[in-house]
Amino acid sequence: MSLEFTIKGEDHTLGHLIQQQLLTDPKVSFVGYTVPSFSERNLVIKIETSENDPREILQKNIEIIKDKLNIIKL
Repeated sequence: MSLEFTIKGEDHTLGHLIQQQLLTDPKVSFVGYTVPSFSERNLVIKIETSENDPREILQKNIEIIKDKLNIIKL
């Protein structure tokens, strides 16, 4: 199953972070992102999974990113 998600107001910084996290998930068979227009700053992420719903996979991995960032408190 494959889906595309658009996150408005974001760019390569968040795109790369999400892509790298998703690549560690064995349920993800493909992940890629693009920022079609620099002036609009919309991040488009495509996720392909073999069996699970890409929405659930994205949500789970965003939670993992948030947990990792909470560890880095100064």
